[in-house]
Amino acid sequence: MKKIKDVYIAGPLFNWGEQWFNVRLKEELEKISAQRKLEIRFHLPQEFEGNTESDIFDKNRSLLDASQCVVAILDGADIDSGTSWEIGYAYAKDKKIIGVRTDFRYSGEHGRGNLMILKSLSSPPINKSRIKNKPLLYSMSNKSEKTQGDFISKLAISIIRKILQIDTH
Repeated sequence: MKKIKDVYIAGPLFNWGEQWFNVRLKEELEKISAQRKLEIRFHLPQEFEGNTESDIFDKNRSLLDASQCVVAILDGADIDSGTSWEIGYAYAKDKKIIGVRTDFRYSGEHGRGNLMILKSLSSPPINKSRIKNKPLLYSMSNKSEKTQGDFISKLAISIIRKILQIDTH
């Protein structure tokens, strides 16, 4: 199989927190890729501006077309509608799709997530929710992760591992 060289990051980007997370994740993925000399390019839709909505749509669709893999952020009580579209488009184009969940809230039937999204993923999603299945304890800190940076770094390492697993099969 051809090595994965272009990865599209799909995720919600409609508030400052989501945008910050996406940028930090991309930066960490790029750093790890450079350290390991993987030469993987990561594309983040929120970084591209256009004069019209059509410009933005066309640019993002062309980046999806050029990518061999999509990393999809599946956070939220319901997966972001734009992210869902990007997953469906990537699936129809036979792209590899890696799902990432950092949110401990339940979603979908039986708390597993949306069936159509889950069946579109190339493997089970990476689940890095800080507190699994314990919504009453959401204010409790996770002692194994000292900072948000540590969390994002560990998440990026998990994503790179998945990309390389997909790459070699």
